[in-house]
Amino acid sequence: MVMYGKKIELFLVHGSFDGTVLAELSNWNGKAIKVLRDDQDINRNDLKDIGVYFLF
Repeated sequence: MVMYGKKIELFLVHGSFDGTVLAELSNWNGKAIKVLRDDQDINRNDLKDIGVYFLF
C-alpha cells in the first residue's frame, strides 16, 4: 500500500483559531469552515453555496 502526503491549508480569518477558520485539502473541491455562533462572519459568501452543514 502506497501512502501519499496531503497538504491542508488553514486560513485564520481573524488571525487566531478563536474566530472563523477556513480549511482546504489539496486535490479536493470542498472546504471546511468553522464559524462560531456569535461570529459576525455568518453572512460569508462561502456559506451561501450548496453543501452539507453540521451545527453543534
